[in-house]
Amino acid sequence: QRIWGRIELFHKQKQIRKDVIVGIVGCMAERLKDKLIETGKVDLVAGPDSYRSLPRLLRDIAPDKPQDAEDADIERNLRELDMHLITNPGIALAESEHLIGHMSEVSFKNYNAAVKQLFNYKSSRNEKISHREDLLDRMADGSNQYIIAVSPYVKRPVDNHTQNFQLRALVAFERIGDLSVNMNESAGKMNSGGFTFSDIATKELLIVTDACRDILNTTVQAYNANSIILARKVEPLEEVIDELIEELRNHHVYRMTHNLCDAFKGIEFQNVLNYLERISDQCSDLAVYLLGRYDPAINGREHQYINDLHNSEDAEYLADFNTNYEIYFGRLKAQAIADGSSPLNPSVPGGQSDRLTES
Repeated sequence: QRIWGRIELFHKQKQIRKDVIVGIVGCMAERLKDKLIETGKVDLVAGPDSYRSLPRLLRDIAPDKPQDAEDADIERNLRELDMHLITNPGIALAESEHLIGHMSEVSFKNYNAAVKQLFNYKSSRNEKISHREDLLDRMADGSNQYIIAVSPYVKRPVDNHTQNFQLRALVAFERIGDLSVNMNESAGKMNSGGFTFSDIATKELLIVTDACRDILNTTVQAYNANSIILARKVEPLEEVIDELIEELRNHHVYRMTHNLCDAFKGIEFQNVLNYLERISDQCSDLAVYLLGRYDPAINGREHQYINDLHNSEDAEYLADFNTNYEIYFGRLKAQAIADGSSPLNPSVPGGQSDRLTES
């Protein structure tokens, strides 16, 4: 029974770390080889006289080496998820939190790469995005399995809160990675069809992708620094991004109804705006989850918290909103002036939001 239990433990480790090789060598292996192989959880079964051949046998079944430094770094992080640590939730969850932090950085890299594809598509960059997405999936699966494996040993409320937060965080960063892949796919469709966005649409996308880069960067830093100060910076920018994307949709409708936009390009423009909006939403969710780690009143009522914040007169929130609004809507207004175009209505671009206050 002890051996079967160890096999199960190493199998869980292998699900997290693809480089793990589970092998049984000796008399028992020779006697139970058929049963061991049937489990599908053992890579190598050898009799007691096979020890001299172990180096060759291991070389034959060893997984491929990591492709580059980024792969190697991720492998090192996955190795830190030691199944022997799960009986000590405080230590184990510290390891998974570090791996999720690495996920955040990879998702940020893929976002930046996907944005570059919108303006300058490269097949080599597409391959790198796909490769990073595979790495993100591996990290998400490994973290999820590890955090769940800790569950039977979680007794303290603080560990339970940490576990719940990490599960939410890894889902958020995985979805951000997925949405970046979606953006890359839109760029690929444009490239394969020989299309490019209009000059005006390109300038608008530059502004809104910069805003989303800002909110994602702040979110990644907030997670890795465990900073409630940075987490509070996210929601004001998210509200600005919501208004900015709505404004760009209005601009797009105007171009469509005045035959200034191709239907195919228009669809992909809308798709990209949708992906950016959802990335911003994920950042908002994660920031509120982080705030909830230190304010139990937020847990379970995140949406109400955000709604209350949007309708509050919180001085810090309004100041951050105003600053971000002036940055990004200011750029939109400057673009309209430079292009000699006029806003669709008195409030845009560059008009005042209902949220703006005297500062």
